[in-house]
Amino acid sequence: MPAFTLNTNLAELPWAKTSQLSQQLNLNDQWKLLLDGSSAIYSFKPEQVDAISRQPNPSEAVLRELGNRGISVMQFMSHLHRLARVYGPVMDRPQLALGRKFAPVRITESVSVTAPASGLELEVKFKADGFPCPRFQWLHGDKELPDETSNVLRLSRCSCCIGAEPYQCRIRNEIDDDQEWSKNYRQDSKQYSSEKITAPLDLSTYQNTNSCDRCKQSEIERVYGNLSLSMANGDRASERNRDDGENAEDLVATDKVALIISNSEYEYLPRLLTPPCDAETLAQVLLELGFKTVTLADLTLVEMTRIIKEYRRLLGAGVYAVFYFVGHGFEANGQCYLLPVDSPGTGYRPSDCLSVDCVLSIMQEHEPALNLILLDVCRKYLPSEMNGFSVEAKRYEPKVKRNTVFGYATSCGVGAYEVRGDTNGVFMKYLKNHLTLQRPVTDVISRVLRDLEDDPKASEAQYPELRFNLSKPRSLTDPLVYAGHTVSFEHHTIEWQHIHELPEPVRVSFEELNLRATVWFDYCGHFTNMVYVFCSIGDHRSADDDNDDPPVSTFALAHRAYVKFAPPLETVHTSICADDEEGESVRSLLKNLQKSNGPISCRIEVQNKETSVVVGETDVVLGHVLVTKIFRE
Repeated sequence: MPAFTLNTNLAELPWAKTSQLSQQLNLNDQWKLLLDGSSAIYSFKPEQVDAISRQPNPSEAVLRELGNRGISVMQFMSHLHRLARVYGPVMDRPQLALGRKFAPVRITESVSVTAPASGLELEVKFKADGFPCPRFQWLHGDKELPDETSNVLRLSRCSCCIGAEPYQCRIRNEIDDDQEWSKNYRQDSKQYSSEKITAPLDLSTYQNTNSCDRCKQSEIERVYGNLSLSMANGDRASERNRDDGENAEDLVATDKVALIISNSEYEYLPRLLTPPCDAETLAQVLLELGFKTVTLADLTLVEMTRIIKEYRRLLGAGVYAVFYFVGHGFEANGQCYLLPVDSPGTGYRPSDCLSVDCVLSIMQEHEPALNLILLDVCRKYLPSEMNGFSVEAKRYEPKVKRNTVFGYATSCGVGAYEVRGDTNGVFMKYLKNHLTLQRPVTDVISRVLRDLEDDPKASEAQYPELRFNLSKPRSLTDPLVYAGHTVSFEHHTIEWQHIHELPEPVRVSFEELNLRATVWFDYCGHFTNMVYVFCSIGDHRSADDDNDDPPVSTFALAHRAYVKFAPPLETVHTSICADDEEGESVRSLLKNLQKSNGPISCRIEVQNKETSVVVGETDVVLGHVLVTKIFRE
């Protein structure tokens, strides 16, 4: 057994580990940074701090006092990780001494740009996490910007500062190789470094007319240069300058939102292989471009209609909206129809499917600046019952605006395909390569058409199609600027966060067995209607000894806890996994959260490992999980 665990009280750490921690925290009196008053536990009176300062080993005294206040190793590492975001690597080292696991960097809040209507300063920011705490380096083109090493970049809006090259931020973390614990981390079989880079960001549209003297001089030289060129080349140069003026228009999004639906587990139609991967691929790219993504799998018609109506609450003036559907579909009477997972195998009626014109009508109610609708479905014509279908089908008349782009995976009368062995379907295979380009979205889809034409396997079978009435060259990479729309942006953010929250772990005691089960959740990629659920078993603890962490008893190790959910919730892919922090646990993928109609409940069963006999069980309410909050009755 290890000398200590995450639940070990700080005051009960082995002497060698306490000494190692104290050595780190005594450097430059770093222990004082711990006492930041962020909670009552970390609040010390001035006379207490003074008394600790006079002791031979102040850090050891602080650790002992924090232990007396009930702080465990896990709680202490969480506090250190929060401080590391402010003070940097000096707060990572104590965590490394405690053996915290390496965690690769991940972007937790997308890049946003704030540009006040008046003023010369521009602010670009995002958030990232990982362990060790991420380090940041902003780039302008290929050049590193000196001193720009935080997650926030502030620039003057004059052209000499912004320039024409795109901005990116490189995010990196790594276990240093010069510390006593380094060899435990830096092994070939372990990951000890990671790096991400944000999507290129064009800030040239933010240049302010109130430029500095250097910019003004450059502008004078540019104007004289254009004038000379115009005189030499006549009207052609004038026309070119007019075009340049149009391209210089500021194109920004007040918010970016995306609804992604992946249907593959059909009840009566052939099962599809790649939609979950297609949805996950698109969600990841859009998240990195600043979109609030809502991703769901295997929805019925009622559920599809419900989530689309909820999704419109994220829309509004200036918003960039993306709707992506991947699954079965068809073409009838000039409309494209999407098939839910509960649609019949043959003889579709209008009441069995969802018209794309209906989707567009709902989205256009709030007049977003960009409506990008990506349809990764077959568009083969309905067979013999076409006439009857056409009579019954409702005709929608979406509000016409110069804001809509349709990207079809294929053309009318033709199928859309997935190639066995490929991770993505044919359409997404090429689309994902162009989404982050600083090009108009119409150009992005046109590039997909050209790429697929060069595909020897698919070029003669699948023909993507582009339709649009977009009047401005809007791009998915256009900056996010919500100045003047702060209230709606914050409202959209709250709505989005509302369906991406996981409940706190739930602990249930089986006192008659002297055991305690713990249930907790983790995300399944970017999907919001499926989640991983874990359940582990340990020894029961009374309130008096909750901070103690004795070794898990042999009796507890002889048992295993399972969670059981009633239909329509479904668990699949159940497996046993071991984790250094949580011990052995049972993991399952919980699906169909949108069918719960309220908080999630389950039954916990404690089984004897050897005999599989259930020795204890109880029903528990776990609370709302992700999308259950908006599908409740």
